[in-house]
Amino acid sequence: MDNRLANSEESLTQIMNQCARVEILESTVEDATRTVQHQPQRLIDLEDRARRNNIIVCGVPESENETREDIEQEVVKISFPTHLASWSRQLKEYIGLVKRNSRVISLLY
Repeated sequence: MDNRLANSEESLTQIMNQCARVEILESTVEDATRTVQHQPQRLIDLEDRARRNNIIVCGVPESENETREDIEQEVVKISFPTHLASWSRQLKEYIGLVKRNSRVISLLY
């Protein structure tokens, strides 16, 4: 009789330990589920942020095996006038980034 009681107590202890583990695992699964449910919105946000600074340029001829630097040089050559500094200042004044009659210092990299 004592042996059966000891076995029952041991089984009860094991069951209680398993219940505690199941509760921890359920909590972990709930956290993971919440994280996964938010991933599509986070992905959309990241994609939108990546596109935010992109521009579309029409009229630039394409060539095979061109690099990003090649495209940038072609766009600058075609799109911007030779007097970039004065044009840039006029544009900045127009959109309000620079006050008229203020000194502009341009740094070229």
